[in-house]
Amino acid sequence: MASYSLFQFLASPILGRLSDKYGRKPILAISLFGSALGYFLIAIANNIWLIFASRIIDGITGGNISVAQAYIADITKGKERTKAMGLIGMAFGLGFVFGPAIGGFLGHYFLALPYLFAGLLALLNCIFILFFLPETVEKNKVRSQPLFDLQVIKEVFKPKIVLKLTLTFFMITLSFSLMQGMLPLYTQYLFGWGERQVGYFFAYIGLINVFSQGYLLRRVINTFSEDKLVKFSTLVLCLVFLGLAVLRSIWLFYLTAFFLAVFFGIFNATVQSLISKNSDQNEQGVVLGTVQSFGSLARTLGPVIGGILYSLSPQLPFLSSSGLIFLTFLGI
Repeated sequence: MASYSLFQFLASPILGRLSDKYGRKPILAISLFGSALGYFLIAIANNIWLIFASRIIDGITGGNISVAQAYIADITKGKERTKAMGLIGMAFGLGFVFGPAIGGFLGHYFLALPYLFAGLLALLNCIFILFFLPETVEKNKVRSQPLFDLQVIKEVFKPKIVLKLTLTFFMITLSFSLMQGMLPLYTQYLFGWGERQVGYFFAYIGLINVFSQGYLLRRVINTFSEDKLVKFSTLVLCLVFLGLAVLRSIWLFYLTAFFLAVFFGIFNATVQSLISKNSDQNEQGVVLGTVQSFGSLARTLGPVIGGILYSLSPQLPFLSSSGLIFLTFLGI
């Protein structure tokens, strides 16, 4: 799991730069082809090294979320951009609901079948993009710029607000990753849950995430500014992680998870929209790619640190996440 996020961290800014230079459409298609190849490799893997290779290939090409976000930034403005970023989050939520269910159904008949099916979906998506998705980047607009230059990354963070928002995004993602990998172990420790109950719980979070980013965000963004939504979401998430650490009732645990899914979804869409709006509009690919690379770094570190903390105390990853988010809130 960490190898995927590590290589996504390294590749996301480069994919973003490539999409700025050559267009969103070809990079999205190539990255989806890489994902398909990664899944097919898992399906035929007969040793651990092929599995690592599949995760690394998919990690390198899996930075396409930043390219998709840059595409959204190309065709939206103002608060419409925040709403559109929320739709990407809603799509993730739907995948979070249906993916495990489909994978579990297919895996019951043949263990490699979920990976073959996922690879086929990625390949079909690649073909769809090549034939039906219109390009949004003007040809030769930024071809003179280098593929990867530390000076370019430095320019991304030249606006202090972009650096501040990116660090906020990193800290919240790290806090979430500290908890996420430990949640199945923690619920088994608290409630004696097995695979089925954990699956239901993640499906529940996915459904709430769909509601949050697909419906609720579109309502609240017309009433509150993005700045206020980021600050309020951060404060609520601090209390949520604290609640997960101390609550012992299943129903209160589910209620707390409701607020986790709602406000993590709102935070993600809002903070990335703010970063996009405060950046050079001709550099959306590399800007959002750099931001996603910070998210990937957080997802690389989170499970490792969370595992160490959990070995000391089951509540420690959740308490640590709450503390990190509180410090982040003070710095916003």
